[in-house]
Amino acid sequence: MIRRTDRIEAYLKAAIAVLVVALVPLSVMVGISTERSQTELAAQQARTTSQVDATTTAESAAPSEAADNAFVGAALHVAPATWTSASGATHTEDVAVAEGTPAGSVVTLWVDGQGNPTAPPITPTAVHTAAIVSGVFTFFAVTSLALCGYMGARVMLDRRRTAEWDREIRGFLGDEAAH
Repeated sequence: MIRRTDRIEAYLKAAIAVLVVALVPLSVMVGISTERSQTELAAQQARTTSQVDATTTAESAAPSEAADNAFVGAALHVAPATWTSASGATHTEDVAVAEGTPAGSVVTLWVDGQGNPTAPPITPTAVHTAAIVSGVFTFFAVTSLALCGYMGARVMLDRRRTAEWDREIRGFLGDEAAH
């Protein structure tokens, strides 16, 4: 004899199994979509950025608290440097360098079309990593949500079963047990 709550629980288990199987191709599609978008972004960055050699004009120093260059924050030290952009303009700015870099050292920078320092383009490894992580995350996130929903439904079904057992036991024993 199967109770209604048992049938509901069995349907929920079957639905989760189907969902997990359906999530595999969906997760792969998410990963492929991420790889395409990241590849396009990397190509755009490769077109709009370039590397230049900058020459430091002073010895490196620890960055000041007032440094507002976003690319200095990743380095422990900075040094003033000059470089010439593709347009021929000369730029002078503090750049990230290793500690103890002497004046006259050549530092390679990534710059945008105006010659301002920028982040390097996304690497192929980063593109593939983002694709894999987004696909795997999609699979586990949706699976986790489905399992949380199942567990919540299971709690409600267990409460209902307990209430049914209580009613049946009271009906069997009567309202008051005669002991």
